[in-house]
Amino acid sequence: MRFAILLDAGFLKQKLGSREIPTTAKQILEFTNKIAKREELKDHSLHRIYYCDAEPMSG
Repeated sequence: MRFAILLDAGFLKQKLGSREIPTTAKQILEFTNKIAKREELKDHSLHRIYYCDAEPMSG
């Protein structure tokens, strides 16, 4: 079995960083590695990481 990680960049940047100290690629990589190492996923392999950074939909 394989799995994918879907990241909402706006939410992730807000949770991992701040205006004074923006989120780095290294922090995002560490975060995704933590997800991939979860016990529930031990028998699965990472297929892909989707990273979406877009303005919220309006109107």
